[in-house]
Amino acid sequence: MQNKGVIKFFAIAFAIVSLFQLSFTFFTKHVESNATEYATNTEANAIAKKYAEGDPIKEGFYFDSISKVREQFYLDSMANKEIFNILIRQYTYQECKEREINLGLDLKGGMNVMLEVSVIDIVKALSNNSQDATFVKALKIAREKQKNSQDDFVTLFAQSFTEIDANAQLAAIFNTV
Repeated sequence: MQNKGVIKFFAIAFAIVSLFQLSFTFFTKHVESNATEYATNTEANAIAKKYAEGDPIKEGFYFDSISKVREQFYLDSMANKEIFNILIRQYTYQECKEREINLGLDLKGGMNVMLEVSVIDIVKALSNNSQDATFVKALKIAREKQKNSQDDFVTLFAQSFTEIDANAQLAAIFNTV
């Protein structure tokens, strides 16, 4: 309990430093939202309509191209302008952009990846792509059973294999050494 004041001091100092670092992100996002507004205003739409000559597909293409160019033009023009002023220093857009906190794709909402594993392909690969008639037939039956069952594929495959030939040995098929 004797260090209570020191802990409070460091907590407050940490909060101030965190807010200072986040402020760069806030100011750059503000400039970038202004750039987006500038790029997609009615003037850009009118230019796209003029060049498209009534074709809606071309109009969309031109609008996308024009808005990207206008947005980049706006950001380039703001690169050396002061956007963040604290008492001891002024920061330009470029300096703020270099100091902003980079958000990952999960925070930007950019990318999702899903990996789906085919158990059937794994079983075939483990058997070294065996062409044993019982094995191939058991795979086919297990695939059909899987459509109407809650059991996993390996369980259904083992059941199907023993149904076809109760005396057959799976070890002979999966022994690929």
